[in-house]
Amino acid sequence: ASYYLPSFRFRLTGHYYLATNYTYIKNYFQLEQETTLFNLLQIAVEKTIRIGKRWNWHAEVYFQQTVGDAPVNVPVIYTRSRFAYEGNLGFKNLDIAMGLEFRYRTPYKADGYSPVQGQFYYQDSITVKNPLPDISAYMHFRIRPFKAFVRIENLNTARKMADGGFGFTNNNLIAPNYAMPGLQFRLGVYWSFVN
Repeated sequence: ASYYLPSFRFRLTGHYYLATNYTYIKNYFQLEQETTLFNLLQIAVEKTIRIGKRWNWHAEVYFQQTVGDAPVNVPVIYTRSRFAYEGNLGFKNLDIAMGLEFRYRTPYKADGYSPVQGQFYYQDSITVKNPLPDISAYMHFRIRPFKAFVRIENLNTARKMADGGFGFTNNNLIAPNYAMPGLQFRLGVYWSFVN
């Protein structure tokens, strides 16, 4: 179910999943199947707050909970916030969005990851706690048929080193013993040609 109130730029969404005969991987490679019935409830609240004429704060909060003895790990609360300038900078044909993005999830027993198989597997003994949210800077723009984006991700990994240097080594964990990469630069281009 979903309810959107355009005058307040507010959306409330709810998902209720009822699952049985769920197949998953356990202990790196062992296939298992959960035959008992279990539930997953997800409630999302999304709100856009206008800060200035072209400045917006897009906030999303997700509440998730499993009911029953489910082999599914989800964080209870996951949040995503974007502080962005969205406009044209005075140029008629330019559409631009640029700002900062923050993502945070509460501590939870995240699925393990097997890089050999390239798959996640169920585990329920190690809790993943990240002290900082994932922080990214972005710029997305469009000039008529040309679209591009530039993202600098994992700014939260910055820290001062013991020898007085500076580096991006304070990585968050995405799975037990499997850290996210340090600072990443991503560039994407899309250009459509019309005959």
